[in-house]
Amino acid sequence: MDEDEIETIEYIAEMSLCLRDMSVKLGMPFLAYLLEMVFQEAHCASMRKRFGPPGQSPAHQ
Repeated sequence: MDEDEIETIEYIAEMSLCLRDMSVKLGMPFLAYLLEMVFQEAHCASMRKRFGPPGQSPAHQ
């Protein structure tokens, strides 16, 4: 497991979530929607890197 890669993915997730919240406050729903998609993808990628695919226990990696 490459910890730097996971930290980078988590940073992208965190930043996209902050930008999404700013977009909502500015009344930019389409941009907020796109940033939510970025967050979801980064969050899922981080979870897959840390814990493996869904349904697979970490011990089987």
